[in-house]
Amino acid sequence: MVGNKDVEDSLQRLDKLTHEEAQMAAAELLKVVHRVDDRIEVVHGDMREIGNMAQNGMQGISNAVNGISGDVRDISGA
Repeated sequence: MVGNKDVEDSLQRLDKLTHEEAQMAAAELLKVVHRVDDRIEVVHGDMREIGNMAQNGMQGISNAVNGISGDVRDISGA
């Protein structure tokens, strides 16, 4: 009987350690996921900024073309 109690106690300790290790692994995984999420947010912000610059650049080009067209009309009408 004494041997069985020792085995049972050892299995309970092993079970407790297994659960603790699983919790620690889950906590580490959560940290990694948060870091990845933070980096994705940064990349998303950068992409949004690049999109805005491209849109503003295209608008600037469009304004310049319109200005040139107006100048050509002024010269043609003169």
